[in-house]
Amino acid sequence: SGQVTLASTLSKSDAKACVNLSVTPAVSDAAAGLTGTIHAMYDQAAQDISFEPVVLANGFTRIEASGTLNKSLQLRLHSTRLEDLSPALAMLAVPIPALTGGAESRGAVVRPGAPAAPPVRAGIFRVDELPLQLNNGVVDVSGTVTGRLDNLSFRGQASVTNGIVKGHAFDRFNSDFSATRSRVSASRFTLVRGTTEVTGSGSLGGDFENGTLAAQATVRNANLQELAREAGSSFRIAGMANATVHLSGSLRAPEAEIALDVQEPAAFGERLDRVRANLRLTADSM
Repeated sequence: SGQVTLASTLSKSDAKACVNLSVTPAVSDAAAGLTGTIHAMYDQAAQDISFEPVVLANGFTRIEASGTLNKSLQLRLHSTRLEDLSPALAMLAVPIPALTGGAESRGAVVRPGAPAAPPVRAGIFRVDELPLQLNNGVVDVSGTVTGRLDNLSFRGQASVTNGIVKGHAFDRFNSDFSATRSRVSASRFTLVRGTTEVTGSGSLGGDFENGTLAAQATVRNANLQELAREAGSSFRIAGMANATVHLSGSLRAPEAEIALDVQEPAAFGERLDRVRANLRLTADSM
């Protein structure tokens, strides 16, 4: 419910509109139902749609936005249920028109009766591929969205508590980052799990299955027995490790150069004071 006002001059492109709406739940579950306010203005001469502000929330997620569409929007997000973000993430996974046709639209020869090629999607943000889950956790994001709807970019800060990525849990993550449809870059990140802390920077281009990877990180106080369990190994090993890591390659075939320093390692019934090693890892060698 709300109010809409419109003003215009005949034969002139000077229409101006103002929208003030209140959103109330359309479902019986008040926690899941959406509430909020929308204040928007349209200026035909300037070709601008501005929001001052928009606030939408349910019992799990709150989004605040203000600014001008296709120019600059200030965004703030707080969520304990990532499913609520699906509509926004879907906007960043629109197929690129030049690539959505079959092979014939890309200039290739197609045999009669051959099955059509699937659409080619560009962009990291596929809702069904988002690797992050929450375990009674919280996501907070704030920053600035710029660009047109078909080529959005974001720059800001994010923090996650009690998250899970592909079955691996962590206590806390925070980062300064930027994101487009084809790349996510973190100028700074910190990841904490128990006594282990990882700090660094990096970027991911492409998608979450086989994207190109470039990152540098420093690892402190990593428990080797816990790392073995995370890797699915029952091998008994002890020790605390520090390391510097340089990652490259892709998510499917990563490569790593590691400078490792392990204090009091123990395995096979033997214990040492210290082990240092420089390692190079690929998909099929070490």
